[in-house]
Amino acid sequence: LEQFTLPDPRPALATIKAPTLILWGRADKVVPVAQADQLATAIPGSKLIIYDDVGHAPQEEASAASIADVRMFLNNNK
Repeated sequence: LEQFTLPDPRPALATIKAPTLILWGRADKVVPVAQADQLATAIPGSKLIIYDDVGHAPQEEASAASIADVRMFLNNNK
């Protein structure tokens, strides 16, 4: 297990052409918020929204805000 490594995902992420919205909770204890910035940097033209005082599931923990943000993103990318 000490020798187990995953391949670098950045080359594959860089090929994404679709409009991409990334929603993240600043209080995520499963996947650190620093990885949200790395993901957003790796996906060209992506939009990152970070919710304060929200954990790993912003779609559940901040449902009203995340729904509004998804709707705005979809309307702006028609």
